[in-house]
Amino acid sequence: MHQGHFAASEKVFDSTIALHKQLPGHGKNKDKAYSYLYRSQLAFQQGLLQEAISWCNIALSELHYSFQPQTITDLPAGETEVISPIVFFETLRHKADLLLTLYKTKKETRWLEAALKTNLMAVKTANYIRTNFDNDEAAFFFNENFRNFFAQSAMQASFLHQATGETRYIDSFLLITESYKGSVLNKQLQLSRIKLSGIVPDSLLQKEKEFKQLLAVYTTRLNNSSSEENALQIRKRITSLQIQLSRLHKQYETLPAYTALQNPAATLLTNLRDVQSKLDHHTAVLQYFWCDTALLCLAVHKEGVQLRQIQLNSIFLSRTQQLIRALYESKEGIRFGGYAAAASVYKELTGHLPSSFFQKKQWTILPDGPLHFIPFESLLVSESDRTYLALERTLSYHYSFTLLFSKTQATRANGTMMAMAPFSKQKAEINGEGFSALPYSAQETAPLNISPAEDTTATKQYFLRNASTHSLVHLATHAFAYPDSSGKPETYIQFFPAPGTAAENNRLYLHEIYNLRFTKQPLVVLSACETAGGQSSSSDGIISLSRAFLYAGSSGIISSLWKANDQVTTYLMKRMYWYIQKGLHPAAALQKAKIDFLKDDTIDERLKAPPYWAPFIYVGPALLQNKDDNFSFGLVAILLISIMLTAMILYRLKRRKASVS
Repeated sequence: MHQGHFAASEKVFDSTIALHKQLPGHGKNKDKAYSYLYRSQLAFQQGLLQEAISWCNIALSELHYSFQPQTITDLPAGETEVISPIVFFETLRHKADLLLTLYKTKKETRWLEAALKTNLMAVKTANYIRTNFDNDEAAFFFNENFRNFFAQSAMQASFLHQATGETRYIDSFLLITESYKGSVLNKQLQLSRIKLSGIVPDSLLQKEKEFKQLLAVYTTRLNNSSSEENALQIRKRITSLQIQLSRLHKQYETLPAYTALQNPAATLLTNLRDVQSKLDHHTAVLQYFWCDTALLCLAVHKEGVQLRQIQLNSIFLSRTQQLIRALYESKEGIRFGGYAAAASVYKELTGHLPSSFFQKKQWTILPDGPLHFIPFESLLVSESDRTYLALERTLSYHYSFTLLFSKTQATRANGTMMAMAPFSKQKAEINGEGFSALPYSAQETAPLNISPAEDTTATKQYFLRNASTHSLVHLATHAFAYPDSSGKPETYIQFFPAPGTAAENNRLYLHEIYNLRFTKQPLVVLSACETAGGQSSSSDGIISLSRAFLYAGSSGIISSLWKANDQVTTYLMKRMYWYIQKGLHPAAALQKAKIDFLKDDTIDERLKAPPYWAPFIYVGPALLQNKDDNFSFGLVAILLISIMLTAMILYRLKRRKASVS
């Protein structure tokens, strides 16, 4: 900008500020704060960094009820006592950017520390803003719109930890990532627990259920509407229902348990010691955060931690995409071409880990970005002898540390069970689209002695009537998770068509699953095509069928990332359930089934390529065995003490006998 333009802009802003000061009243004013923020941005354009930060502080003091800065790095005492959280958030972000520029200019660590501290307050403000959104779509939009802000903040925390080795920067990193990854899902699960606790009146819950059912009906009609005029009327009805639902949710704010959610930081797991205290001695957690230039990896087990940056160079990016294409685009009769990529990606993702992490037999992966599409089981520890990670580690997946250690526990198959195989005996044609028969699907639950609902009895209505009260739900059917050509969401589970019903009444759509409420926290097994895939949402993992079931109250999900072979699927499911019947955790049972498949000499070697056996993953609580560990260590301690006492007694008896002699 020309110097004359700077002077003219400065004059305009100064006159605006002077005009605001002449207005009657002495209260805080959002518009005045905006004037100070714009004045700061102008000073930055002029190269006046110190002055720009000072104007930022004046804007913050105009927004915050008690902030009186003494130095340019000072911050308000809290993020809730403000007149406009959105403007406060914008101003904090701008101040952090100014401090980061000052760091790059002066190369003094204190300025980077000040920038991170300012960003942390902005993160807390973002959490506060999100809790006041009426719906999850708005929260998702907020997260995606400010992903770069979270990524930049996480990079700062990572850099400062590497520079200083101080653990407090890992806590900062956790606050940033936990506020972003899985945050919307975590809020919903918190609300679900409140609703199930009996605190919320039944009348409010019933009204909410009715509104959500109507929203599901109209959303389904909108997806299948071919008339523009009809679609417009449906959208108006949906908007009206969303307003009514929003007003209903406002009534929840009178409940103490609900208002506790207004302080989301209290529910997030943001302290390294707390994370380590919740882990058992067998498990490591690898959390990845995909940034523009680096992949951040926070690796934690009970006795150790590492926060590292993996550079996103062209080789790593190319290998990652090559592996994803090889897994998802594999064709019958063509050799799998992803072996070299699987070995290379494994080396990049784990090569930096200390040896102590490889002593842990259970790894929980908290993926991000393209890593959501890669089952780590398919990664090659050794390319020469095709040693897959599945042969060495029990793997599970989740979205964040907070969700991993939530009160939800993995459900074992020891309660009532339900299985459905809609296309076990015959194919069907629905709206001109053919659905092939899955002749092996009815055999998948044989080890559990469950007779699945098949074909004409396996309808959507049957599922809706019966699914919510079981501890295990198994669906062996067709499913789709992708946007259709018109851009509308077309993600659903297909049931057998009930006579005389429209096509949409035979499909369980994504938005309908979100509205389900499971009372038994079941393990849900989606033995179907492409059930874990779907539209990518960086903050909450894959917006897909599997995530939707977690949202509805499932304790854990086993699902497929891509189209699975029917015969191979049946083998894996039968072996998995055989191990579950033996008492194994679902993640361990799934791993055992894969190992059995890979080591079975009767199976064609061509079927042992990852596209056949690797698509199924477990998302849910890991094998956390603190109680068992405590028992084991206690038992060992008792045995050691007993041995020592016995040895002392025998020694004294021997001495006494020698003395008598």
